[in-house]
Amino acid sequence: MKFTSLPINQQERLKSFDDYYILESIQELDFVDNIQLISIVCGTDANRVCIIDTSRQWFKSIDKNFTLEKISYYFNIEQCKNSNNEISILENSINLSSIPESDKDYIGYLICVPLISLQNKSVFGNICILVSDLHSINTEKKKALIAIARQLVSPLELKRKLSELKEKQTELKNAYSDLEKFSYIASHDIRSPLNNILSITQLLKDIYMDNMPDEGKEYLIFVNDAALQLSEMVNGILEYSKSSQLFVDNIEIVNITTLIEEVKNLLNIPENIKLIFNKNDYFITTSRIAIKQILLNLCDNAIKHSNKLNGEIEIKIDENKSFYIFEIIDNGPGIAEKDQKKIFELFERLDKNKNDNNGMGIGLPIVKRLVEKLGGDVKVKSEIGHGTTFIFTIAK
Repeated sequence: MKFTSLPINQQERLKSFDDYYILESIQELDFVDNIQLISIVCGTDANRVCIIDTSRQWFKSIDKNFTLEKISYYFNIEQCKNSNNEISILENSINLSSIPESDKDYIGYLICVPLISLQNKSVFGNICILVSDLHSINTEKKKALIAIARQLVSPLELKRKLSELKEKQTELKNAYSDLEKFSYIASHDIRSPLNNILSITQLLKDIYMDNMPDEGKEYLIFVNDAALQLSEMVNGILEYSKSSQLFVDNIEIVNITTLIEEVKNLLNIPENIKLIFNKNDYFITTSRIAIKQILLNLCDNAIKHSNKLNGEIEIKIDENKSFYIFEIIDNGPGIAEKDQKKIFELFERLDKNKNDNNGMGIGLPIVKRLVEKLGGDVKVKSEIGHGTTFIFTIAK
């Protein structure tokens, strides 16, 4: 049998081979089924079929007497490095004197069927079949062997993609965790000197304000207001960071009606605003902590932005086969269509230039994060002057 040189794409071939985890994790059933087909097509025993990489041989044997030691006489790693996209047939030239008489009928021709990567279309390995003669290996059977090789690669490709996806998920999870820790630590480190600035400016105001010139008073007020704004932002970062740590995995049966009553008691609702909801008991299965925080943030947002003498906030709930569906409807000023994506971004305020008490743009990003953690989605429907409806779903 001829010895072939290493293929030009050897490094790329081995990477594809490793990516597929063939010798480590190939499904037993997948391989057995394909070996049986190959054996039928070639008219040879299943024990003569193997897969070979750069330094290892993986054999599937049904005949218990056909051991790896015997097979090692007939297969050589270098002989099976077919880099062509077509079937190769190699004539055996092993010294027959080194082989037991009972096994000499196995010696003949080696058929190498290429395994072609679906990712880069290169050959990363071969299915190798040893046959005693080539009389029955016609064009149609060669096509069948190519089809079986493709069938063998398909589940390997799926396995490779799943493996890559898991690796990316792990990387993202670790990066996300590191970012959260950084934001939490950085916020705490900023808070200490910031509190000193606030204390000093307040002390200066209390002791020296009356004796300061008007320009000095203006500067002091400016420094104090800027420090207060920065303090609110730091608190917002901490709040946003903590939201990801809410224990959303603690799933329980929740009476939504009772929960809304609790939310109502926590909110500072002005007398001119009504919170409307169905008083009948309604039970869902979800994270109580997370859903409570979501409803608190959305209702608080509606209260802060209410501009009607008779404000209304209505909470509706429905469900379908896969999700619980919540709607929080208000009759406030509404949100322009161009701004409806912005409101879910951290620190994004549509009225940031106003000197009011509408928060730092933390509440809605927290809502979005928690809803997504619960397997759902959140969106807004609104028109200027016609109120706003927030719709969010939670997976069952």
